[in-house]
Amino acid sequence: MNLTRDRISQKTGAALASLDAEVYSPNCDAPDPDTKIAAPRNIDHGKIDHGRRRIQHRREADFRRRPRMLFLTDVCPLPLDCGQRVRVSNLLAGCAQVFDVTLLCPAAASAADKETLEGICADVQWIEAVDNRGAAGPRSLLSIARAVPGVWRPKTLARYAPFVRALKRIDPSAFELVWAERPHIARLCGSLRAQTILDLDDLEHRRIQQAARLTTLRSTWSKGPVGLYRYLLYRQLELRSSRSFLASVVCSAEDRVYLRDQGCENVIVVPNSTATIAARSYQHRADGPLRLVFLGNISHPPNRDGLIYFIEKILPLLRKGDPQLRFDVIGACDATLSARYATQAEFRGFVPELASALSQYDVFVAPIRYGSGTRVKLLDAMASQIPIVTTRAGAEGCRSCMERMHCLRRRRRISWKTYWR
Repeated sequence: MNLTRDRISQKTGAALASLDAEVYSPNCDAPDPDTKIAAPRNIDHGKIDHGRRRIQHRREADFRRRPRMLFLTDVCPLPLDCGQRVRVSNLLAGCAQVFDVTLLCPAAASAADKETLEGICADVQWIEAVDNRGAAGPRSLLSIARAVPGVWRPKTLARYAPFVRALKRIDPSAFELVWAERPHIARLCGSLRAQTILDLDDLEHRRIQQAARLTTLRSTWSKGPVGLYRYLLYRQLELRSSRSFLASVVCSAEDRVYLRDQGCENVIVVPNSTATIAARSYQHRADGPLRLVFLGNISHPPNRDGLIYFIEKILPLLRKGDPQLRFDVIGACDATLSARYATQAEFRGFVPELASALSQYDVFVAPIRYGSGTRVKLLDAMASQIPIVTTRAGAEGCRSCMERMHCLRRRRRISWKTYWR
């Protein structure tokens, strides 16, 4: 049965004109090609062309629309004053090249940092420090407690309450992908684990285990219960809970091998990186003192332990052979530690231009005795072309690139003294 002009109503004709398509009844046969269908009268072809363009633009916009990502972190990516901030800022910049990123993090300290992050991301939701004593009631506290890992202490609840409220406000289910820094933050997206990528960075439970082996008997007994609790908590989060996420990210091949041996098959490696620094122009003067430098945030336990160990155990041995030897520390440091070792080292604090600061030294020391992941400080030293003296734990995560360089390895403790020059 054919469609003829007599059987086309005015409403059907308007629909044909607006959609610019041939419409056939599902109960009819195909039209006869010799049959002519007259176009309805009073059609505005300008509106038809405008409608075509709008449909085309909408299709192109949908094709060009980038997927949305929610980036969660409990540290502000700026300023770059510690290794964790460097990693988070690099990951954020990389994700922003592919996704429309919505950043959810604590508020930046300076207006310049806020402007920089708002320029990188499609949207930024700042977590402001608020007084949680006036919470909405038992139901609100219960929802916060369910998302908080470990013991429900008032300090812990107050720390995570702003994140829980912000997630309820922005609706994470509206994003195609969620990136979460550290397992305690990823736990807040418990219902969206299938679309959440967990960045483990360092394995905290391995670091706690290695630190316990270095402590004295007295400190082990005094801090044993707390250390055991933290070890079991992070082991649960990093080994068992991480398996249910879309992927778990680490920064070294050693951590990936360890996690896969523990049954975590969703592990991928995203290595740390640093900015390329110009060629080194500094030359050591033969008549001048040897200049050593340590870089790191001293509030980080492995950095603090390594620095104290180097100043108390290694530095006196080195100064027996070179009394004029100079040792500087770059990075944030508390007043207590800097006052205690003011005569043994110079504490420069945070420096705005790291490249120019590192170019003034002969040797970079990293006496790290425990930890996991990658030492960003070693990448900075390599980029600055400074000779590095470190430990086996300090070189973890960088061994693959060290194997392609001139490297001298010693396992004995006397190597610090005997093989220094």
